[in-house]
Amino acid sequence: MARYLHSIAVNSRVVVVDTVDRFDLPVNPLSHLLIRLNFLNNGINTKATMGNIAAAIDRLEVLFKGNAVLSLNGSDMLAYGSLINGHGLRQSNVVNTDNAVRSYTILVPFGRRLFNPTECFPATDRGNLQLSIDWATALTNLDTITVQIEAVELPEARPQQFMRATTLSLTPTATGDQDIQIPVGNILRAIMIFGTTIPTGIITTATIGNTRLLADGNSIYVDQIGHEVLHALWGLGRDLADDYDDHIHLENTAAAYTQNADTAAAEQDDGFLSQYSLIDFDPTGDGMYLFNSAGLGELKVRINAGNTSALRVLPIELVKVAA
Repeated sequence: MARYLHSIAVNSRVVVVDTVDRFDLPVNPLSHLLIRLNFLNNGINTKATMGNIAAAIDRLEVLFKGNAVLSLNGSDMLAYGSLINGHGLRQSNVVNTDNAVRSYTILVPFGRRLFNPTECFPATDRGNLQLSIDWATALTNLDTITVQIEAVELPEARPQQFMRATTLSLTPTATGDQDIQIPVGNILRAIMIFGTTIPTGIITTATIGNTRLLADGNSIYVDQIGHEVLHALWGLGRDLADDYDDHIHLENTAAAYTQNADTAAAEQDDGFLSQYSLIDFDPTGDGMYLFNSAGLGELKVRINAGNTSALRVLPIELVKVAA
């Protein structure tokens, strides 16, 4: 009978903004980490959104012997966790009261399925595997953060592979086609894409326009797909992780008070996932469409940029464990 061990790797500690914390992680095979952030709302009638929470982390890295296994900012890490888990983790006390005690837990997975003994980070020696968190220089709508690191180990696991995710950043100097080189040699689970600008109000401009994936110059998997569809595909087979972000109801605008009047229809405010799109190589969840990039000379994502704002491409790879 398989067993797991869920434990506190780092007890709760106060976060100091504009600093870097580094923690040793457990030595057994590791399914996932849970980074619990406790904080207070900062401001009257101002609820800290998912975007505000994510922005507290400038960079989150899992380092093996100093080399990055995961290297993402807070927003990308929330998106990554929701992609793998299929939905977001639950918040507590989601209210807008000033100084209300809130919490959110960030998921950091090392396999396509949690608790999978064949796909997780392998056993290590003490001190070789570390978590590094670079905290933001300033916070928005929240303060008084404490962090606790919890780990789910699989002591009996003999993993064959684990997931790695890194960040490729580009700020175009002009609009039009932009090529971002993707590392080759491993199996790809997905490619997440972030664009700073998305259509809002009556403005249609978007940083991420039509997107192609080119293997040795030939289209593969994705050929001229627009951001709106690639973004919509995030919801294929998974719940949205930003369901706690704000939505809006227009108040009753009658000149005089009307008892029990209905408000206008709800409007969904843009959540933090609104800026993300997805190239999914495992839409069925069984590995049928995983993309083995071994043997390729070149792999690149070609994005038709609608403006010169920053974009990020985040390849998620499956890395074989050395025998």
